[in-house]
Amino acid sequence: MITSDKYINAVTYTKAIGIMLMVFAHAIDNPPADNGYLILWKIIYTFHMPLFFIMSGYCFKETYLDNSLLFLWRKIKGIYIPFIAYTLVFIALHNLLCTLHIYESTDFLQPKDMLLRAVRAVTIMERKGAMLGTFWFLRELLFGNIFFFFTLKLCHRNKWITTAFLLVLTELFAVTKFCVPGFRITYLSFFAATFIAIGHIIRTTDFRLNTWWKIGFGLTLVATEVMLADQFRMDEQTPVSILFYILPAVAGTMLVYEFSTWLNRMKQSPILTFVGRHTLSVMALHFLSFKLVSLLIICCYGLPIESLTEFPILRDYAFHGWWLLYTFVGLTIPLLLTFFRTLCSKNQR
Repeated sequence: MITSDKYINAVTYTKAIGIMLMVFAHAIDNPPADNGYLILWKIIYTFHMPLFFIMSGYCFKETYLDNSLLFLWRKIKGIYIPFIAYTLVFIALHNLLCTLHIYESTDFLQPKDMLLRAVRAVTIMERKGAMLGTFWFLRELLFGNIFFFFTLKLCHRNKWITTAFLLVLTELFAVTKFCVPGFRITYLSFFAATFIAIGHIIRTTDFRLNTWWKIGFGLTLVATEVMLADQFRMDEQTPVSILFYILPAVAGTMLVYEFSTWLNRMKQSPILTFVGRHTLSVMALHFLSFKLVSLLIICCYGLPIESLTEFPILRDYAFHGWWLLYTFVGLTIPLLLTFFRTLCSKNQR
């Protein structure tokens, strides 16, 4: 058994590695078929977003089941409010981003359109705009946690029945392509809830990997590209591929967690701790940070400034070594902004 501190550090390191893999995957976005990065890109996509859902379930405390209002408030405070804050800021800056060629110059919004987007963001957590590309995760994290929580209560805290029930709902929504009116809830919300439930199972059973499990999970990840073909994104699954997707998603997450546990035993890392505690700022700002690298490429190669609208990277140049700078900047800029914001907050106190 691992101690409380070691458990917290291992989870934090896992989230840190997960967000690093996400930024790296976006820095090599959609490699051509003959590119050596293609298999690696697909493998990362099979687990880098499920990792965060699984870790959410891993950290779930059953004491919340006795206080539903406290659980809902924690999720609203930790997920919904940050979603709204970042979304409203990007909506307010939309036309400025068009002027700076980060968005297409033809995408200018009228005040009424900006107001409509703001209202829809607040009411149904709708997000529009390339800079908010990863915010689907926050929406599904909120709904997924709510569905998991009340299903677990409905199933009298039986985690296995809860997981099976959520998986059945995922398949039903995927097969029928049903979308709940208003909130536009699809299979993805229940798929997120299923991964959260799996994370809860892993935590409560104290599941650990021996050498053979690690080898098996590693081979599973390598075989993913063959098994899933083009269905390697969590938000682009079919009813059949959903069942194939779960195993590599769990395998990748568990391998990262085991690696994080090993790192924590070797030496504590303040950097990984800071990254793991501020994954939201990286998720929210790394696409915008990428534009600094794209601007540098434009200056170096004399490209037209309109090239800056290409999202998320300048693909023709990213695979000539620029992916490394994309990854570095995509991580460091959001973290530096967070660090200075935290520092200023402490000084004001």
